[in-house]
Amino acid sequence: MIIIKYISLMLNPVLHKNILIQILKRIYSNSLFGPNLGFKGGTAAMMFYGLPRFSVDLDFDLLNPDLENKILTDLPKVLQKIGIIQEVTKKKYTLLSILSYQKGQRLIKIEISRRPVSNDQYEKMNFLGVPMLVVKQPDMIASKLSALLTRKKFASRDVFDIWYFLKNNWEINEDILLAETGFSKKTAFTKAQNMIEKIDPDLFMPGLGELVDNKTKFWIKNHLKEEVLFLLKTNLLST
Repeated sequence: MIIIKYISLMLNPVLHKNILIQILKRIYSNSLFGPNLGFKGGTAAMMFYGLPRFSVDLDFDLLNPDLENKILTDLPKVLQKIGIIQEVTKKKYTLLSILSYQKGQRLIKIEISRRPVSNDQYEKMNFLGVPMLVVKQPDMIASKLSALLTRKKFASRDVFDIWYFLKNNWEINEDILLAETGFSKKTAFTKAQNMIEKIDPDLFMPGLGELVDNKTKFWIKNHLKEEVLFLLKTNLLST
């Protein structure tokens, strides 16, 4: 196992997205990886559900826990023509790999969750002719709301993503919310509202600034807080 320090480097969004797509094509064209990894997270939301921000890493659920050692061992081989896997680590809840595809460019984290999940949370969706297992909308927003409420360190992208999902009237899988937080939908909305009300809008930019264009940066700084709070309050009325 090789361990490196994961640091922020140059981000070329066009190149980076092309590399992400190449990785996904190799993963979902592979007979071991394809049926056993469920694609989730910000990059999945960007590619399949129109999330209007960039996303730099890849997140998956492991659908067959018996395969985790095989998958961790074989991933560098599957991706060797794209780049070099510089870190492979089995953590308590994730299998973490970090890929370097070009000197000086941003590294790509590939995280595979070891937590038990149901295959029903995923559906086959097509991207440029490649079928992929993608998390369903109700499960994605439930996990994102859970992340906002349980992260040790605040991530502004959680607030932005929740705003987008609620704006588009996504249903929420309350079973996942309960399993991940112990909160009902009503309690989770209330806690999220209370948390966001205390956040200075200037704190939304770190972590989001490089992922959106200048017009969206202005909107985030001046309108995100009030808009997401309005949507949370609206959903509370109907919960």
